[in-house]
Amino acid sequence: MKGSIMLLSTCIAIIASDYARIVRYAERRSRFLDALDWSQMTPEFCRRTSMADEWVNDETAEAWLYLQHLDSRLAREGDGPIEMFARFVIPPHLLLAAVPA
Repeated sequence: MKGSIMLLSTCIAIIASDYARIVRYAERRSRFLDALDWSQMTPEFCRRTSMADEWVNDETAEAWLYLQHLDSRLAREGDGPIEMFARFVIPPHLLLAAVPA
């Protein structure tokens, strides 16, 4: 899969925005889930929610690590062209994963 060619600083700005979006999503999701009465939820809902939690945690960590890698690369190499492959996007099915059926 081909990525887009851009300056490293532009790539960092895009990934920082992706990271911030996931963090905001995680915070809103956490507040929503904290307000639920879990004793009223189905086992399937709990399973889907747990899987979504895992995705959010993994994706947040990966975005942070990628951002750190790009920052260190900028310090080491300067602001040259880079082919960006990674984007961190919340899949639509996870936006619905925390809504009981």
